[in-house]
Amino acid sequence: MAKEKFIKDLEEALKRAEERGFEPEETQEERNARFDKMTPKEKAEAIIAEVFEFSGEGFLTEEEEKECTYE
Repeated sequence: MAKEKFIKDLEEALKRAEERGFEPEETQEERNARFDKMTPKEKAEAIIAEVFEFSGEGFLTEEEEKECTYE
């Protein structure tokens, strides 16, 4: 059961990555230009938002982790 869920989760993650594409949504130059228009507080908030945007992807919740016993 856990092995099947693990495989299913990997397949779903791969599908999401393919749908999004492997290239970043904006270039570094575009990001820098966007940040140049922001106040220091807005920059800090934007950076924090970027960090947390995908922080949970690819990780199991504590409950899911307890259910899994990988062989």
